[in-house]
Formats: sequence, structure tokens, C-alpha cells
Amino acid sequence: MLGQEDGNPNATSRATDSFTQKPVWKRMIVISGGVVMNVILAAVLFMIVFLVGMKEVPPVAGRVAADSPAARAGLQAGDVILEINGRRAQSFTDLAIASAMSGPDKPVKLEIERGDERLTLSPVPREGPDAVLKTIGVAPPSSLTLRETDRAAPRDMLVRQFADWGLEGVEPGMRVIAINAQPIEGSALPSGEVLDALERVRAAASASGGKPLSLTFRDDATGQTAETTVTPVPELNSYAAMIGDANHLLGLLPLMKVKSADEESRGYAQGLRTGDVFLRIGDAEFPSIPQAIEAIRMRTGKPLSLRLLRDAEAIDLDVTVDKAGRIGFDFGQAIETPILATTPLRADARKADLPAAKIEPPLPPGSLIVAVDDMPVASFLDIRAAIQERVTAGAFPAITIASIPPGEGARSPTLHEWTLTPDEIRSVAGLAWTIEPGLEAQFQIATMTLRAETPLQAMVMGVRKTHRIMMLTYLTFQRLIQGTVSPKELRGPVGITHIGSQYAAQGFVYLLFFLALISANLAVINFLPIPIVDGGLFVMLLYEGITRRPVPIVVQNVATAIGLALIITVFIFITVQDIGRLF
Repeated sequence: MLGQEDGNPNATSRATDSFTQKPVWKRMIVISGGVVMNVILAAVLFMIVFLVGMKEVPPVAGRVAADSPAARAGLQAGDVILEINGRRAQSFTDLAIASAMSGPDKPVKLEIERGDERLTLSPVPREGPDAVLKTIGVAPPSSLTLRETDRAAPRDMLVRQFADWGLEGVEPGMRVIAINAQPIEGSALPSGEVLDALERVRAAASASGGKPLSLTFRDDATGQTAETTVTPVPELNSYAAMIGDANHLLGLLPLMKVKSADEESRGYAQGLRTGDVFLRIGDAEFPSIPQAIEAIRMRTGKPLSLRLLRDAEAIDLDVTVDKAGRIGFDFGQAIETPILATTPLRADARKADLPAAKIEPPLPPGSLIVAVDDMPVASFLDIRAAIQERVTAGAFPAITIASIPPGEGARSPTLHEWTLTPDEIRSVAGLAWTIEPGLEAQFQIATMTLRAETPLQAMVMGVRKTHRIMMLTYLTFQRLIQGTVSPKELRGPVGITHIGSQYAAQGFVYLLFFLALISANLAVINFLPIPIVDGGLFVMLLYEGITRRPVPIVVQNVATAIGLALIITVFIFITVQDIGRLF
């Protein structure tokens, strides 16, 4: 406007209709115009979104991680979340945001519905495996519908993946309709829609005792059905390391194995076969999954020597790691081989030492466990069964392990005393059977349609959503200062463009939703009391209105320079983070 030179406070105009000659209150209105329009635009876009309707993940608990805040608070898979911190829950995203934005050591108050019961739980979020955002350790609910094809997953590739998990003859988009010939009935959500929780398959696997499950799939469009059989796997404790996650049995980690290397894979061409167990990868002896992944990545684009256990014989093999840091096989854990892998060092781990550290004398990596309290064992499943039997018999807190140390000619078992705490005993007592994590990943996340019934309701929902997003933006700054949210979670132009393209790929209504988010965020960012943005100019006008004189030109110049330097610094930091995430 005439006389408005934000970057040069010395530039003014004496014209009666110029910006600088108008009263302070009128200039405040001008300064606030952009922010007000951001708020209005966000509300209108949200209103359109809710009028048309968009798919959201329902506010239902999926799988609850063992020993997580949610598990300790009593949350169970299938619980319907009605309220979060006194506010009605509309989607699972509300729970994720409330957990991430919680204050230091502050609980998230949940009102849940479990069957005919209504309960109040208060889990205290903690840092998740990525050590960036806090979480209570609950996954979104899964549907019983298999993944659909898209640009990243061609149909033939998905069909091969399904076959790898025992779903021979099953097509993308099919839905489980029966387990062991028993039809599945959906559970009703508050929205009135029906959710078929994958937890039903997990429950059937848990009660199977390891026996195969019969799953019946149907294509709702064509009516085609397919009968398949999947074999449950034994549950183990979970452990999060800095590179890759690993399952363990009270601190005893299995070696890594080749889970699948079909004839079309690069690994098969280099000599790997399904079932091979890794005894050495480069210089890493008896690697667990975290060490194995790290050892392979360190040889990106270079040759790598391997020692494998195949049909009870050790063989040596030389392979080449491609530029993506892969050999070319699907990996898993060799639970059928009772040989111990190297335990990740505490410096490499995301939590305290594993309980296996309490075994005396310590078990060296590569030890072959042959007995638990005089019970012969030939696999990790046998070890688990022996420990669970000792739990039932009350033979704790100490048990005896017999192992054969690694090395040529080592045949005499060494005895070890293992002392366990009550918490460790409980963590293994309830382990049962589950379905392969890779198989779970083949199912889509459950969704429901969030839609207003009337234009008036859409308007109310749009205004409330705009207010909610703006308050969350302010809360984000507060959590950044408190240190409970990492600056690495911020996004700049590069990140916004990347995320926006992902929203746009889902459909036009999702793009409108994303634009509404951006508009509400801009309303807050642009009105922060930072020199050079509208919020900083508003503060200067407020000073002028109170003191009856403008902020001194020197102060304005210094404040403008500081504000510009701050914005440039933040821009560079966030852009570097965004580009790093892309690669």
C-alpha cells in the first residue's frame, strides 16, 4: 500500500491517503487482513471437505505393543476411543497428535468403550522407536482387506508377496470373511460403520498352539473366493535397536537368516538359498538383525564375504552389495536354530541393557544352547517352552542354562546361572503365537468416511477443525521449547510440496484438506511476534498506540535484521532436513 515499506522503515509517505498517515487501529486492520483471510480460507476448505466426506482411520486401538504405556494403562486392541483429554475423538490421528503433543510426563486421558463397558485410562506417552515423537505404543486398526495395487506396488509383485506369506491364489483387494470356516462378524463403530479388525486373526493365531489357520478370502466385486492356510509363528519379546528392530527371548537374540531368496532374486543368483543362517557378515561374527543390516550397509557397492550355516554345515560365500545397500533377499530370524546372536551394545540401543546381561558366566555370541534346567532344547521355541514350564512350576528366580561355546571342537557344555526379575518372568509367561509381521503388513489400515450430515454441521465442523489446528500449531511451538517435540519434525517448502503431492495422489478432497491445514498454519506463523512478519508489525503498532509515538527507526531496523536472519536460518535448517528425508 502507499507508504507501506516493511523492509525499509525510513520510507514513508506524506500523502493523506497513505498507510503511514492512517490511525493505528486502521493500520492494525490492514496488517491483520492476510491472517484473517487465512483463517476464513481454512474454515471454508474444511467445510467443503466435511461436506463431501473423506476417509479417516477410525478412533479404534489396533495392536498394542507389549510393555508400552498403552499396555500398562490397560488399553486393548479393539477398544473404541470415545474421548481424548475431554474432547470427542474423530479419528485415530487425534490420538497420535495428543500423544505427540503431551507435556513432559503428562498422561493422555482416554474415554474408551469396550463391549458394554466404558472405561477411563491415562497412559503417559514416551518417545517412540524413532526417538522423535512421543507415543503410547498403539498401532492404527487394520482391516481384513488386502492391499490394492498402485504405482509403487504392481499387481504381479503383490501377488508374489501374498504367495510368500502363504496366500497362494489370493488377489489384491480380497477380504478375509472366515477363520477356520467360522464367519467373521464386524464390530460397530460410533460412526455406524463396521470395522473388521485384524486382531481377530491374531486372536485365532494366539489360540492355535502353532497349528495352521485356514483363512477364507473373498473378492466383494466378483464374488470370487480363495481358501488359504497360514502357519502362526511363536511370539517373542520385542527389542528396538538403532538400526532395525529385533525380537528376542528375555535378551537372547536369534541369528539372522535368509527367509526368502527365490530363483528370480539377486541373492539367489549370488548363491544364497532360503533357510541360510548367517554366522558371519564381513567382520561381524554371529550377527543379530541390527548388526547384520549395519554390516551390509557398510559395504554398499562393494564385495562382502559371508559365512553361512546350511543343512548343518558351514559354508563361505562372496557376494556383492548393490548401491542401495542390499544383497537381494528377504530376511528373518533363525528361531529354529538355538545359536545366540550378538546382543546390541547399550550405545547402539534405544533402551537399557537386555536381561540376558544377568547370565553368569555371560553367554558369548555364537553359543549353542542345548538345555534349560536339564530340559534338552533344539530351537528358540523349545527354549521358550522350557522357560514357560519353569514359570508354571515356580522354579524362579534362577534357572540353569547349558551351552556349548563357539569354536572348533567345543563339545563340553558350560553351565550358566540366570536370574530373572518378576517383570521379566511375566513378559515371557504370556507369550503365545501370532501371525508373521510381514503378513500383517499386507492388510490395509481400516478406514471410515468422516462426513457431515448437513451443510450447517459441515460449517460447525470446519470452524472447529480450524480452531483445533491453530491451537495445535501454538502447542507445537510450546513443545519445541520444552524439548518434547524435535525440530526435525518441522517441514518447509520442500517438505510441504512432498507431503502435498502425497495428499493430492489420494484425491482432490485430500488436497483441499491439506491446503486447509497449510492455511491454518500460516495464520498462526504469520501472526507470531517476530519482526518482519505481520505479527511483529502488529506488536510495533500496539506499542505506537500505547505510547503515542512509533517505534524508533533504529530499533525497527535492528528488529527487522534480526527477524530476517532468524527466518533465513530456520529456512535453511528445515530445507536441509526436508532434502535429507527425501533421500
